[in-house]
Amino acid sequence: MYGRMPPGLSFLLGRLAIYFAPAMAVAVIIKALIDVLLDVEVSNTLIIVATLLSVPAEYASRILFHSWSVRRRAASLGAILPPRWDGRSVGNFDLLTDFLDRFHSGYLGEGPWDRMEELGNIYSVSLVWDVIYFTIDANIMKAILAIDFPSFEKGEKFREAMDSVLGKGVFNSDGELWKYVSSTPPTLDMNIDLHAMKVPPHHDPSILLEG
Repeated sequence: MYGRMPPGLSFLLGRLAIYFAPAMAVAVIIKALIDVLLDVEVSNTLIIVATLLSVPAEYASRILFHSWSVRRRAASLGAILPPRWDGRSVGNFDLLTDFLDRFHSGYLGEGPWDRMEELGNIYSVSLVWDVIYFTIDANIMKAILAIDFPSFEKGEKFREAMDSVLGKGVFNSDGELWKYVSSTPPTLDMNIDLHAMKVPPHHDPSILLEG
């Protein structure tokens, strides 16, 4: 029990390995080629600095290429990308902080509502360079949840994040698993008269606790 690595540390080490291992490998190869071909001794300090700088440079290149490919794909389909909400800081850290503060002290989803009237029924926001779309458009939600559900795959990252909440249900599965789950009849007894069930209002326990 005590020998297991905390999940946060395991995640960080995994991400560091993903970003630093290729950079270190390239740096070592370049150093070897320079030593052999140019017969020039390159200091280890320079190699380490170049390796460290290559990580954010490679990450920024990924972000720029992904943004360019999305715009190009949209243009080829004749589509128009939704408006974008840009914050005041790099990576929109100010928006992320505001959303988290409202999540803890306000209501779920309260922050994204601020610009809905200005930007429209759908808009995008990039939080730490991860693009998220917010929408209240009924047609879009109908397509995602019913009409064209298989086309909107959740992906491994979303499934892992929501596994403790949604499990392996219809809203957290893709592909063949989704087909199987969606074709399985619900286990809820549809003959139950929910109106006849006497369920106390949610505010009663709160009033009793405060009293």
